[in-house]
Amino acid sequence: MANSKKCVFCDIVNKVLVNGKETEILYEDETVVAFKDIKPATRHHYLVVPKEHLESPKTLTKDNLGLLNHMLEVGENVLVQQGFQSDNNKRFGYHWPPFNSISHLHMHALGNTEELGFFHKGMFMTGTPWFVSHQWLMTYIKQK
Repeated sequence: MANSKKCVFCDIVNKVLVNGKETEILYEDETVVAFKDIKPATRHHYLVVPKEHLESPKTLTKDNLGLLNHMLEVGENVLVQQGFQSDNNKRFGYHWPPFNSISHLHMHALGNTEELGFFHKGMFMTGTPWFVSHQWLMTYIKQK
């Protein structure tokens, strides 16, 4: 269970009101929660967050590979459950420090990526120093 007192994602995991509102959890199990991004870049923009407070993708080890696989599976399922029906135009990734706005590991699950505006196309462009794909992260960790 998350335990950081100053982390908004830990608050969401612990069902604490954020900005006076309860976050609608779209999926929850013993290890992760998923919910809509507060500032969605597309119609289908969700976050998958581990309940354990892990600082960032940069700090992960091979011990975390199972968690990452589970996060991807949850992200895929949430996209489908929320009505996204294409195998194209989806993206799963992580902001890489220091370009992450919240220091709690979270995976972006984006559908309808053709809807990304100019700013968000850059923000969620994989292969950049600030946003890495799920697949890239898995390879990076395996090579550590």
